[in-house]
Amino acid sequence: MARPVVAVMDSMDQKDDVFNELINDKGYSENDITIISKEDEEAKHYTRYFEQGDFVVTVEVEKDIGKPHKRDPEERMKADPLIQTHQPHHHMKRGL
Repeated sequence: MARPVVAVMDSMDQKDDVFNELINDKGYSENDITIISKEDEEAKHYTRYFEQGDFVVTVEVEKDIGKPHKRDPEERMKADPLIQTHQPHHHMKRGL
């Protein structure tokens, strides 16, 4: 599981706003969100973020490494055959 940093807070007063955005707008659950302070054991992994504030907010994300992409580019071509995969920029430069 990867835990990317999604926010840096100066104080816990910002917690409600950050949680509302992550839960309502981004679709994370409250169990996925972790707040790390400078005193926590995990703080050593996030030292560069503590230059910006006192609390680091991370979320748990499952990465699908090695799995095919959810949407195959070939499906787009079959759905709309007029989509060009390579834009003819060199023709536009010559005025053709």
